[in-house]
Amino acid sequence: MSALVLVHHPVGSGPFSNFDAWKRAFDGDPVGRAAHDVQRHWICRSPEADYVAVGLEFASLDRAIAFKDDLDSALGEVWAKMGLEGSPARVMEEVEAVSY
Repeated sequence: MSALVLVHHPVGSGPFSNFDAWKRAFDGDPVGRAAHDVQRHWICRSPEADYVAVGLEFASLDRAIAFKDDLDSALGEVWAKMGLEGSPARVMEEVEAVSY
């Protein structure tokens, strides 16, 4: 089973004035997704484009934990400027997947 790092937070405050500004920063890849063996990612946003959720998939829980640690280290100050308390990222281990 795979592991995920899920990140979700508002957009439009702090260093990201809108979704496009946030997306440019994400595309800059400040933590190095490929170097951390991210297998794939997906981005979801609210219809108002004021909230974003990102999922990053890993082959192992250890790789997901290592990525989250580096993510928190690299973006902790950015998240604080956005008014977030603590990390908006969580490591999740897949326990079931059902296709319909």
